[in-house]
Amino acid sequence: MEASTDRARSVFGNEQDEATYQKAVQSKERFLRRFGDDTATAYHNEEAVGAAVRRAIADGICTREDLFVTSKLWVTDMRDYTTAMAGIDASLARLDVGYLDLYLEHQALNDYFAAWR
Repeated sequence: MEASTDRARSVFGNEQDEATYQKAVQSKERFLRRFGDDTATAYHNEEAVGAAVRRAIADGICTREDLFVTSKLWVTDMRDYTTAMAGIDASLARLDVGYLDLYLEHQALNDYFAAWR
């Protein structure tokens, strides 16, 4: 197995994610559209998106301030204020990009008023 394949698997989990990253970073504009806009707990993509963002920053493609990172709270984390805060903290930890620019409720179920608070 080649070193680049090993790196792709260690950073993104598979070669397809590495290929997606390579295509996205061919231009800054496409990178910003691809990785800065749609993550969610339910999509199971926060870790991969966070890794891509951190790598792009390290590679000098963009700065964190260039990005508008959004994620979404899943319905099982909307039972109450405490579970919502735990869901938010978990998303921040998985992404590991410092902060989120926008955090949405994925669907209006359970106690979404408490989650919104």
